[in-house]
Amino acid sequence: MRQNDWLWVGALLMLVAVGYGWIPAPEARAPIDSFSEGPAGKKAFFLLAQELLERVERSSGSLIPADEAADVLVMLGPARYPDRAQWQTLHDWVAGGRALVFAARQQDPAVALEPFGIRVVPATAALLETTSPSLEDKASGFVTDLGADFDPDLEVDWVSAGEVKSEASDVSVTLSVDGSPQVMWRPIGDGVVIVVASDYIFTNRSLATEGHGLLAFRILESASPQGSVYFDEEMNEAGAPRVVGILFEPPFRVVTIQLLVITLLFGWMVGRRFGPLLRAASSARRSLVEHAEALGSLHFKVGSGSKLIVPYLEFFRQDFGLRLSGRERHLELDKRALPPLPDDAKSAAAVDQAVRAARSPSLERGRIAHILRSLAEVRRKATMRRR
Repeated sequence: MRQNDWLWVGALLMLVAVGYGWIPAPEARAPIDSFSEGPAGKKAFFLLAQELLERVERSSGSLIPADEAADVLVMLGPARYPDRAQWQTLHDWVAGGRALVFAARQQDPAVALEPFGIRVVPATAALLETTSPSLEDKASGFVTDLGADFDPDLEVDWVSAGEVKSEASDVSVTLSVDGSPQVMWRPIGDGVVIVVASDYIFTNRSLATEGHGLLAFRILESASPQGSVYFDEEMNEAGAPRVVGILFEPPFRVVTIQLLVITLLFGWMVGRRFGPLLRAASSARRSLVEHAEALGSLHFKVGSGSKLIVPYLEFFRQDFGLRLSGRERHLELDKRALPPLPDDAKSAAAVDQAVRAARSPSLERGRIAHILRSLAEVRRKATMRRR
């Protein structure tokens, strides 16, 4: 088996391995979800919640967790915000005695939770990085009502470009920075919704700073989780680019693998060479006098080059009305020929030389070319005298 064949076999085996799940298929993941270990990901907070709470899972495939025991749904800076119908679905689910913890994206905070009567708007003065020297010191501008046992000397960098707004009378602002509401709590039926103006506090980058993890967990804990807590991934999957990753999702994976296998087999059959490699024929430019060159080569091979002079002499004679003398050694003018040949000796000698050459049994190529050029020169002079 040739080396190229082994490459095709390796590619085919890799496709089969992907199809059976032995090799993980590429997935469409947003860099901000609870699977991501990047700076904007939420994996660190997900693992923290798993360690501190009894049951924490991820929810994908549907907006509402399929688990009947689901008590809290956490939606932290989703790649795509829910539409109006989805917000209504979440409202009905929360009103049944459950909790929703929602955080807007730090880079794009503008979102309206219409059925909940709460919205997040860009802040008039963006809180790009507000540092509180003391969480319990209300004069510092950082006010929290989360009931947490924070260290009085703990500093927190609250990064936000939005603020939470609501006209409802039953809302409670549980955290504000410089008078700007950042975390809002509101009862919905038998449930509760907690809206955060920025998801930065829940990111991996934020949790790397001491004290941020405690504040993020206290926000989640304000939902009073009693059962299962689910981190939403449906909105992340719906908003992530899936041009390639969706082809390897379970509904499409079998068809994708089959098409790729057929493509590989076709490429192997077409690319496989049988027999030695043939050189490409050079396409030289054809000459306009190719037929004349071929005729001259043929006369040269058979030694009949002198016969090329006879047709030229016949044309010459008919054109100028020449005739042979009785001695058959010279040409004399036909008085009816107009105009006559040039009367110089050189022209007459050229014509006489051509007549003798036509009777020769064999001539060299150079000699034939010289005679034909001489006759052509005589004809040119005679033609000019006609004018």
